[in-house]
Amino acid sequence: MGFTSLPTLGKIAVYGGVLSAFGSGYFYKRIQEKLASGSYYSQSMKILRQHPGAAEILGHPIRSKFLDLGDKFNVVSATEANIAIPVKGKNRKGTLYTWSTRQGEDWEVKKIQLKLKDTENKVTIFSVGTHGQEEDGDNQDTSAELLES
Repeated sequence: MGFTSLPTLGKIAVYGGVLSAFGSGYFYKRIQEKLASGSYYSQSMKILRQHPGAAEILGHPIRSKFLDLGDKFNVVSATEANIAIPVKGKNRKGTLYTWSTRQGEDWEVKKIQLKLKDTENKVTIFSVGTHGQEEDGDNQDTSAELLES
């Protein structure tokens, strides 16, 4: 029975650790890219960027950051997608909470709320009514609501 020397085992452990770290990083990035490529994600970001009050408070350009994959709010199934997208503008940071559903091939964003960093309240910046119409009652004074939060 042959024995492997301790330095050889050490090298194997180091190479295995490095390979594991790169593999983990690769798959983490791929999961993030997969989530960000969904139309529920891109539609939500488009609505945020076009919302005058939210865009004014955050500041342009508005960018998204990696999702917290450990956040229990983030759930994507065949028919529903609820995700919390960390966002950052020139002026402020926050989290964009989105609720979307899918019937057939197309995703529809149902509701979006924005929570600014260091605040407690979420402000609804987009909501679809029961008849498929966008409700804009929440969209009138959003910049004031966000500042008061």
